[in-house]
Amino acid sequence: MGAITEFANSLVRDKFCSGIVLALEGGEPTLDKARFKKFVKYAQKAGVKEFVLCTNGSNLDKEMVDYLAANKIYPVISFESKKSFVKNRASHNLRIAEEMWNKIDSSLAFFVPFLAFYNKDKLDSFDVIRGRITITPSTIGYLADSVRYLYESSIGAKILITLMPAMSKELDKEWRALASDKKSVAILENEFKKIAELYLWGLENKKPLNFCVNECLSLNFTNLASGEGLKQVPFCGAGNNLIGIDMKGALYPCYLLSAAKTSAFRERFKIGSVFRGFNGNRTKAINEFCGKKQNKQFSCLYWNWFASGSPDKPAAAYKLLFNAWEKAALRVRKELKEKPAKPAAR
Repeated sequence: MGAITEFANSLVRDKFCSGIVLALEGGEPTLDKARFKKFVKYAQKAGVKEFVLCTNGSNLDKEMVDYLAANKIYPVISFESKKSFVKNRASHNLRIAEEMWNKIDSSLAFFVPFLAFYNKDKLDSFDVIRGRITITPSTIGYLADSVRYLYESSIGAKILITLMPAMSKELDKEWRALASDKKSVAILENEFKKIAELYLWGLENKKPLNFCVNECLSLNFTNLASGEGLKQVPFCGAGNNLIGIDMKGALYPCYLLSAAKTSAFRERFKIGSVFRGFNGNRTKAINEFCGKKQNKQFSCLYWNWFASGSPDKPAAAYKLLFNAWEKAALRVRKELKEKPAKPAAR
């Protein structure tokens, strides 16, 4: 704990960057609230002023949400519809799954005053709260349902919904199998069609649906509808203003690497540790992992490495999702041309 925050502070002190935003991922970081708060307090003393917390909301209550707001800890709420959550829980215990989902659902209301707190400082609401819907081959049929629920929830107008495909080498095989199944592809495309219809309804009724496909990519219906088309963020900051740290303090260009199962793969792209700083091969490791050429598949090179082991072999999930997204977005663009409407303000 101390080594991580001291390392973060040293980056500012050595003018590597002007400030630190510490992202806390899981497991579920709020399971041990006392330890979580102790970590935040220590990090603040070491100079960290802002945090990002990825949470499924299962352990949140009003007191905890007020604590997040008071300490500038921006939440990313991991969410899915009740049908999807209950059907796809690993425990397969329906009663426990339903109780857990109901608790997550009730936690959303806590963020209404949370948003009001931040509006006093006139902060961009999209930097305050985000909703992350993780997609797997087994949850594609619930995608629109999950988006609709968040959109119609008490915080729907103040949330940026991110569609995040889950990927690994094992899952990549499942995604590739899904890609060869016309019925499954049709289901996925129909889910995006439903989202497109929801988006168009929101424009017409001045209740914008704000969402994107993956946090690393600037892809949404508004971009395509306004003629800007598909755009990939040219630089995500990996290894520079974005650094992944594992439980042992090892540094990586991306947090995905800290979860990679193969130790040799992790070591290949390790760029240092919080105890000793950066390695001499940092630049080489970053360049090798990221790749230098533009990827025409609109696929994050990190995810390619993580899912398929090669930057030149696009992760199957991206190709599937972006093809489905593009068809739906083209429909949005056609609809707006026939019935002019200004894209929602971002």
